[in-house]
Amino acid sequence: MVTFASFALFGGLFLLVASAVMAGIKVSARRAHRQLDGTAPTPLAAWRPGTPRAAASGVIDYGPSGPQIAPLSGADCVWWQIEVIREPDRKSEERAGQEKLGVFSTSAWPAITDQTGLVLVDPQVLLRAQGQGDSVPTERKLMFAQSDVPAYVPPDLVGPLRSYEKIGLDEIRLPAGREVFVSGSVQAGRAGPPVLAPARRGVTIFTTDRREQVLTRRADLISAGHLMTRAFALAGVAIVVLALGLLYLSS
Repeated sequence: MVTFASFALFGGLFLLVASAVMAGIKVSARRAHRQLDGTAPTPLAAWRPGTPRAAASGVIDYGPSGPQIAPLSGADCVWWQIEVIREPDRKSEERAGQEKLGVFSTSAWPAITDQTGLVLVDPQVLLRAQGQGDSVPTERKLMFAQSDVPAYVPPDLVGPLRSYEKIGLDEIRLPAGREVFVSGSVQAGRAGPPVLAPARRGVTIFTTDRREQVLTRRADLISAGHLMTRAFALAGVAIVVLALGLLYLSS
């Protein structure tokens, strides 16, 4: 009885913690939805450096450096980055896992255009937009090499390989010509067009989804977060009360 009650108490507390986590996600989603809903899309020609949040619909285009060739895939793109991975992780006694060694990328910056003008894109926007649930325009290619590491990989990222080790190259690239909805802050470029940079506060968006889809997705997340927060909290409280009652009766 005591063992069962103890496990039940632990499970109830876990549900209460999960409820608190879901509440945090809900608050974050509500803030993001409020920010996006309050930021009306504007023509790129109207963007001014120093604007903390701007939004627009446009088309991915080549930056001042022109077309780029992603070294792993050989694909034409506007920007690319490769992450170097060593397998297995040298810290693993079982020779398992992976170890991230570093990244290298093109120095070229991509751009977005509309009928009014052009804005450069800080590559950090592309990386920040990953994993937020929105459809991203980037493409990937992953390759592992046992010994013949391509010459374009900086030698200082790899070093000598052991006989059982492999090097993985995870390429992410941004193709031209795709329509996107973007949102972030606006900063001054070194010389020329303004730059779309990550939002200083709030969410950064770079997606092939329409603005309405992005807003709907976050509204759905708020609704789901509210239901799950409530369900976890009620279940957690009920289980904790039951477990404490059983422990009291067993004492």
